[in-house]
Amino acid sequence: MKKRIISLALALSLVLALVSLSACNNGELETLKLEYSELQERYEEQKEANDELIEERDDLQSENVTLKDSNETLEDTVSERDRTISTLNTEAGRNRTRIEELEGILNEIGDHEGLVTELKDEISGLESQRDSLRSDVIKIAGEPKRFPAGHLYAGKDFPADRYRIYNGSSNFAVYSSSGRLQVNIILGGRNGLTEYIYTFSEGDEVQARSAFAMVPVE
Repeated sequence: MKKRIISLALALSLVLALVSLSACNNGELETLKLEYSELQERYEEQKEANDELIEERDDLQSENVTLKDSNETLEDTVSERDRTISTLNTEAGRNRTRIEELEGILNEIGDHEGLVTELKDEISGLESQRDSLRSDVIKIAGEPKRFPAGHLYAGKDFPADRYRIYNGSSNFAVYSSSGRLQVNIILGGRNGLTEYIYTFSEGDEVQARSAFAMVPVE
């Protein structure tokens, strides 16, 4: 019985305490609710900010991976360029060596060309001497005569005969009486003939672009 009374008393005390606590803490409860609401808002804000930071971190990690890939690609490109440069340097060295060889060959050719020119000049001199000797060999059969540039006719302006033609400086042509070209030479000058031997027929036409001389020969 005593125990029941004690238990009941304790129960009543607990009820009174709860009622008293409830009555006393109504104001505090509102304050706690307000604080809870504020904390909840701050939590949501912090959570949102944290989510943004996580997303930004993920983006940075992804960008870092991309940059690593790009860096590896650039390193490969640089290595490839280095190999290409090395190859080009090697080829340039070979080409330079070949150029030096060709320069040596061209210099030798230039020396040979000078020698060829000298030989040509010597040959030209010898040919002149030969022509001069030939002139001496040909027997003169008459007196030399000088003719002006223009049109002349064998049998009219000079007797039809065998002549040594020389001392000209331009084109010299002979046409037969039928108009057929018989002679077409450059007489004298740098590239012309020093003399020419021709037997004229009656009626042959001489067309000379410069004055010239003729002398009958046997």
